Amino acid sequence: MQNIEVSLLEGETRRAVIDIGSNSIKLLIADIDQVGVVVPLIEKSCQTRLAEGTDASGKFSQNALRESLRSLREYIDLCIRKGVEKPLIFATSAARGVSAEEFSLLSLPIFDEYGLKIQIITSDQEALWAFKGVCTDAAFTNKILFLTDVGGGSAQFTIGKDGKYVWSRSYPLGAVRLLEKYPFSDPPTLEEKNDLILQISESITHLRQEIESDISIKNLLPNFDLRNLQWIGTGGAATILSSLNLGLVDFDRNKLENSVVTAEELQKWGDKLWGVSLEERKNFPGLPSCRADIMLPGVAIYLAIMQVFSFSSIRISARGGRYGALSDERFF
Repeated sequence: MQNIEVSLLEGETRRAVIDIGSNSIKLLIADIDQVGVVVPLIEKSCQTRLAEGTDASGKFSQNALRESLRSLREYIDLCIRKGVEKPLIFATSAARGVSAEEFSLLSLPIFDEYGLKIQIITSDQEALWAFKGVCTDAAFTNKILFLTDVGGGSAQFTIGKDGKYVWSRSYPLGAVRLLEKYPFSDPPTLEEKNDLILQISESITHLRQEIESDISIKNLLPNFDLRNLQWIGTGGAATILSSLNLGLVDFDRNKLENSVVTAEELQKWGDKLWGVSLEERKNFPGLPSCRADIMLPGVAIYLAIMQVFSFSSIRISARGGRYGALSDERFF
């Protein structure tokens, strides 16, 4: 038996979620008080690139599978030591894109060793949890939000207000997916940058047209106007963008929460990231070296959104799907 470390205040509940994404696996262990406030205790992330190559082969690479299983075992063991024997484990785009047989290579060892099931969630569930998680921040009360959550395999776009999820779409605009589909030179060229932003902008233009033509949004949000949306970014690309802007070497939730990146700053970082080699990007304070390659398509997605919607700034949330999942009583 492993030692269990538990230190809970009266009325608190300790929970944990493990998010298996296309680029990384993330852990959140948190205490939830009597009114539902989430107090994070431990947050970890490990890049595994689970989705790498799956579009072409439909299979996980041996290295990605090995690293994913290693990370899952490490995180589950940590959960047990912290008093959570049954963390919620869910998988997103990478798992949705392979066969059940292929996914079993990841899920069966975890079930056999720990008796834990890995839930494959839909893109709608992914968007809902991200939106619910972001809305645990009181700073977003009474505002119509346009949430952008860019992952490794897909991007979720959600509209809502005061924690009420109104509309969402999922597009295959993940950073890992785009890196494989549109390979670029090292250092990348201006033409490659502009071509990628153009390709992404076609999808984002279609997204805007979908929003403008969907009367259900205006029925549910009578004061809805694209010009008055509060643009929120969550997920790895968004928090790294803010970390670069703030010069943060280490993850600092307090500084990232509600930080703002203006259109001018977003353009500046797009130019800087795309203007140097991979090795030079690895030395940028705020950019983890293991993400120096996928940050190029990541920032390109945000540049395209900014241009198509004419946003003047983006507000960053370090909360997201894991926060929303923690509050979903159906899974605990």
